[in-house]
Amino acid sequence: MSWGIKITGLYLGFVALILTLVIVSSSQKMELESKDYYAQELKYQDRIDAVANTNSLPEDVNVLVGEKQVTIEFPIKGTDNKVSGKIWFYSAANMASDKHFEIASNIDGKQVFSRSVFNSGSYKVRVTWSVNGKEYFSEKSVNL
Repeated sequence: MSWGIKITGLYLGFVALILTLVIVSSSQKMELESKDYYAQELKYQDRIDAVANTNSLPEDVNVLVGEKQVTIEFPIKGTDNKVSGKIWFYSAANMASDKHFEIASNIDGKQVFSRSVFNSGSYKVRVTWSVNGKEYFSEKSVNL
């Protein structure tokens, strides 16, 4: 076998490898964490301030995962402290599994969700809440 045939075979093998990589990579689904990801990044200083407010509290938000329910406990309890805000369950594996909820905590500062609402997998639970005009932010990772 001559050198020309060997070089041509090597070259064609390399081209086939590159074409395979291009086809496989172009068929992968790429999703941003949220639709308005870039707009959120522009407001990042607000999140830094909210995290600082959360760090000044005696305790953080707790996310408790049970067999049939997921409970979120807020560190601020009582009827005189009205908690409002949003809870996001982000699934890194599948955007369709993401869940968004408004905060509707009970008098004990807890909000309960049924596990049947969620697909199995790993989630980042992001809680943005405000009490008496002060903003707070907390992020936890959970496996459901």
